[in-house]
Amino acid sequence: MLHPENPKAATYAEMEAVKLGVTEALAPHASGYLLDPEFGVAPAINRFALPGRTGMLVWDARTWKHTTFADAGEHAQPELGWALAREHWGQGYATEAASAVREWAYYERGLGRLVSLIAPANVRSERLAERLGCTRGETVDLWDTGPAVVWEHP
Repeated sequence: MLHPENPKAATYAEMEAVKLGVTEALAPHASGYLLDPEFGVAPAINRFALPGRTGMLVWDARTWKHTTFADAGEHAQPELGWALAREHWGQGYATEAASAVREWAYYERGLGRLVSLIAPANVRSERLAERLGCTRGETVDLWDTGPAVVWEHP
């Protein structure tokens, strides 16, 4: 169902369904699916104009390549990432979404360590990491995008 005041926006319940991994609410609107054996299935949505996205990705800390918990074993490093359309910056959406996904990662998935990998020039994401209480750590070289600072979540 589209939100009645903004036909391009998904309702809060529909966004909650994606955040919690309950895909049935949006499955009819999905253009495809993203499958991660550790985090489940999420629809690739093309019907709704969402302000951005927040979610989890698993890295192998030896190579800084995308992986799964099973493949990386003890070297698996889950990351909390976010992206927000410029027209929605400064409204608290990224902070709220990242906080909710982080809570889910810690309490529902039982993750012990969570990081965000942020490009050194991405000042806005660094400020968000600070608002989330993250601690700036080492700089690593990601296999696909180059240097990133590891911000550890509390």
